[in-house]
Amino acid sequence: MVVREATRSAEVTHMNPEGQAGAVAVALAAQYAWRAAHDPSLREAEARWPDVLAHTPDSVTRATIEVARDLLTETPTCASPRRCSTGYG
Repeated sequence: MVVREATRSAEVTHMNPEGQAGAVAVALAAQYAWRAAHDPSLREAEARWPDVLAHTPDSVTRATIEVARDLLTETPTCASPRRCSTGYG
């Protein structure tokens, strides 16, 4: 339901499929954060990635989320802005 509603709301505000994918990812992360607030077992950073990535459309946005996930094990901050940027903005 979250993916469907995020997609529907993004279709009228984001003409770009990457913007729509980002809206889905943000909605999924927000849902996860709400669930984690009520269930301490979900508070580990590694636990959130599979759920968000499983439902984020295949896109540059998804690939960038995967890079961010992998960076968590490499370094606490994004050492290379190019690796963390979608190229928009």
